[in-house]
Amino acid sequence: MDNQQNLWKLVLSLGMVVALPVGIVMTAIIGVIAVGDLTSAAILFVMSVVCTFGMSLVIWLPLAWLVGILTLSLLMAIYLAGKKWIGWQWPALEARLQRQSQDTASQSPTTQALHRYISQATAKGYSDDQIQRRLLKQGWTTAEIEAAQTLAPASADS
Repeated sequence: MDNQQNLWKLVLSLGMVVALPVGIVMTAIIGVIAVGDLTSAAILFVMSVVCTFGMSLVIWLPLAWLVGILTLSLLMAIYLAGKKWIGWQWPALEARLQRQSQDTASQSPTTQALHRYISQATAKGYSDDQIQRRLLKQGWTTAEIEAAQTLAPASADS
């Protein structure tokens, strides 16, 4: 579920940048479908801007941005469904989500406290295995421990 939340955050962050160009293309496609051909759709758009002295851009640009956000959301929903039911993998997206998840985990106060604990225990000479066993006994999850250990400097095996 955490990966899904990160995926939607990624869509929204991309939406701020990519949604408008995607929306302009999708709005043009919808215009072509509605009026019949590209020339007529372009004339409709240009005439609406010219005849209103640019005021129609107040409608066209937010509309294009909204269409872009909806298009990106639909694509991500299709990807999630394909991942769940068919096992689709998009390695670049998965790697970015993994980095984003680690960044989010590394910024949490809990992970920072765990990182300090691991660093102090390592400085006292405890091995990573000893530290991990103790933390597991105290109720920490393996994922939390591993996230904190990736932040902690690797202990020297003597």
